[in-house]
Amino acid sequence: MVALQGTVTDPSHAAVSGAHITVTNETTGLTRAVDSDSAGRFILAGLPVSGAYTVSITKDGFAAARATHVQLTPGSSAVVALTLNVAG
Repeated sequence: MVALQGTVTDPSHAAVSGAHITVTNETTGLTRAVDSDSAGRFILAGLPVSGAYTVSITKDGFAAARATHVQLTPGSSAVVALTLNVAG
């Protein structure tokens, strides 16, 4: 099992709570989702497949953010920090 954790902030580095995080395995298409907590943190533990993942984050009022090719290996965890820009 592998884990992915991270933080979501705005351009002023303030935490963004309630952001919707979706991770998708780029090979198998396996998808999991979670929302960030009040400190902008999230964790998706127990992902059953290692490999490359795409992390997508959305929240009303903000432009979507994405990180691709996040590599996870068995027994490991990865940390992702993404910034959501205010939607124009």
